[in-house]
Amino acid sequence: MKESRNFLLLMMAGSGTRFGQTLPKQFHLVNEEPVFIYILKQLNKISELDDIVVVTNPDFTSYTKEWIDKNVFEKNIHIVNGGSCRSESILFGLQEIKEIANDNDVVLMYDATHPLVDTEGISKVINTIKEYGAASLVEHQCDTIYKIDENSSDVKEILERREIVAAASPEGFKFGQAFDIYTKTDLNTLNKMTSAGALARHFNIPFKTVPMGKALNLKITYSIDMEIFKKIAASYLNN
Repeated sequence: MKESRNFLLLMMAGSGTRFGQTLPKQFHLVNEEPVFIYILKQLNKISELDDIVVVTNPDFTSYTKEWIDKNVFEKNIHIVNGGSCRSESILFGLQEIKEIANDNDVVLMYDATHPLVDTEGISKVINTIKEYGAASLVEHQCDTIYKIDENSSDVKEILERREIVAAASPEGFKFGQAFDIYTKTDLNTLNKMTSAGALARHFNIPFKTVPMGKALNLKITYSIDMEIFKKIAASYLNN
């Protein structure tokens, strides 16, 4: 019997205003399936994961359920409506599993803007959270990094890229810490800290970073990102 369980909140309640289209990006069809189904199929392959909570846009609850019901998943899939902001959506996801989760269980937050799942990286994040309490998958930077003056655009400093990483997905905590933070902290405060790293620093929680494996850190923000995903979706899912 497993000593602890590993939960994942698939965060897909956003409206995607920067995407520039009426239909939120996570529901766009790619090769006749919505983006979030690609993500769920990849997550379903990760043996360490137990339950997946799909935190969806309330306007697309029926659409979400229809597509999940069309597929067969080995994982326990929960569907809950998201809130008015990301922090409230996470809170609703945590409340969904509070009766079955223990304090030392792992809970991951995975953004549906990242359609290419790093299965190897997720396994490492889970193990890191078990040891340290909180962690995030990250991508090391290969390009030169400039710090600039936001008014003049002049270069002020060249940053040491070995010390710079970009947050990827997922990030997470032990369930007890996450539930305590999100139930006892007001939403205005939580919304000022948009990442697990910011939350960890604010609450003095040790926070580790885990380098990505072989997956591409593609984030769908604009329409061109969706076009890139369409080009690689079929081959990626078959790997």
